[in-house]
Amino acid sequence: MNVSVSEITNAVLMLLDENRALLETRLTYCDPGTDLISLARRLLPEAARLESAEATPGDISEGLPLEAAVRYDADGVATAELPADFQRLLYLRMSDWNGGLTQTLSPSGTSVPLLRATARRRSGHRHRGLLLRFAGAGRVLDIYGSSPGAVIAEASYLPAPDISGDSIFIPASLVERVERRIAASVRGILSQNNI
Repeated sequence: MNVSVSEITNAVLMLLDENRALLETRLTYCDPGTDLISLARRLLPEAARLESAEATPGDISEGLPLEAAVRYDADGVATAELPADFQRLLYLRMSDWNGGLTQTLSPSGTSVPLLRATARRRSGHRHRGLLLRFAGAGRVLDIYGSSPGAVIAEASYLPAPDISGDSIFIPASLVERVERRIAASVRGILSQNNI
């Protein structure tokens, strides 16, 4: 969901036991080391990225729909180009699958050659798997275990956190975690600088 950056910074200030109005007054009079609002805002995208990356699939309440065309290679492996703002796959189900997948494979894992070999089968059981990789200037998703011609039936992903105006996309279930991570980072910065 799109969350207000101002609301997040207010929550961070509350976690730090700071008063926003008092901080803004001190800034007006150039009191050094009190621009916690700007600091919290600068730390927000990285805190959201880390929380999104570390959360288990069950901890993430929402994502954006992933709509991508797929093309098949000679081995029967489907490939989908991912959006530029892609950070993490949440779920993908192909039109010829009963259920979907929530995890991607490691490119260095031993599963990929097996999946590629079973993708060549024109009939029989195919092993399913998803491999995220870089291709050219962007990232693509290799989809194993689907029959040529099948399309993405359902898919969702998390976008890379980016502040746009006064909002940022963060799943509702992760907002409090992000606020606590920012507050901890601010405390760490302040203690390092003896402020």
